[in-house]
Amino acid sequence: LRILIVDDEPVNRALITRVLRARYPKALLDEAADGFEAGHKLHAFDPSLVVLDLHLPGVNGLKICRMIRADPRLRAMRVLAISGYDVEEAESKALESGADDFLGKPFELDELVGMIEKQLPSAAR
Repeated sequence: LRILIVDDEPVNRALITRVLRARYPKALLDEAADGFEAGHKLHAFDPSLVVLDLHLPGVNGLKICRMIRADPRLRAMRVLAISGYDVEEAESKALESGADDFLGKPFELDELVGMIEKQLPSAAR
């Protein structure tokens, strides 16, 4: 199991990473702080799940989503989009861009874990 956490806020990345490490101790986790780094790591790290903030410097999360869905090698990746900006509109745009699910910020940690559980193949749970 490989999970890529993409968020420009170091505190958010650290929190999500800590929660996932505790929940999935055998999972390989990696982080990206912006859209350019995320684009590179999608290919190099090959995650099965991407926890993707939509508002990123450089390339935004919506473009990353569309890029994943347009690339046959990446298309099978699951994408959980997260955002704290205009949550209703962000959710609609994220799903239109190819995200599998959406979680508005701020969120409860149990809510995050539940959303991630939904996206993982049953063998990984």
